[in-house]
Amino acid sequence: MYFGKIIKLFRKNSKKTQVELASLLDITPEYLSKLENGSKTPSIELLKKLSQILDIPLPLFLFLSTDESDLTPEKRERFNQFKPVIDQLLIQIFDEPILDVDSIGSGLKDLSKLRKEGNAQPA
Repeated sequence: MYFGKIIKLFRKNSKKTQVELASLLDITPEYLSKLENGSKTPSIELLKKLSQILDIPLPLFLFLSTDESDLTPEKRERFNQFKPVIDQLLIQIFDEPILDVDSIGSGLKDLSKLRKEGNAQPA
């Protein structure tokens, strides 16, 4: 799972610093940093709080954080068929003035590129 990359992407898009977001989450900035760099994995309770604070639906967090290695071999093919289409839909959905579309779009593209190259480290 790529929780850290997604947390960082949406934190930056919301124009919050690690200190600001950590305060809202009642965690330390150091712990948030560990979440973002992938050395810690967030609890479901923390993910729920993040989704509320950043106004991002929890299922979207989970979907964007999913890597094909998280799935059974039977589901990987279907995931790989739908992932590019859903990524493009998400980029279009986030075409709203309150969001930095370029940041999210480039972040999703960068994540997709890392996945294709096999260089991304799951969180």
